[in-house]
Amino acid sequence: AVVDVPWPKPQFNVPYGAVYTLDDVLKCLAGELDEPKNSGRRVAIALEVEVSLKLSATAGGQRVDLPLKDRDLGLNYDWFR
Repeated sequence: AVVDVPWPKPQFNVPYGAVYTLDDVLKCLAGELDEPKNSGRRVAIALEVEVSLKLSATAGGQRVDLPLKDRDLGLNYDWFR
């Protein structure tokens, strides 16, 4: 049997990034947010988790402790695939 699951429409308007970034900045200035949702600190943490997942997968699923001791690690992206 085929089940039809309706997906809700996105809850944002074009241009996405500029509107949300400006909204975050204004909320920070008003004291409603401690930091923007896409702050450098949050991006650094997310990148460290991504690098850790790659290291774990390369090592056969072994546990990788955070914070990473080797701060020279990175990810190579194929931007044109």
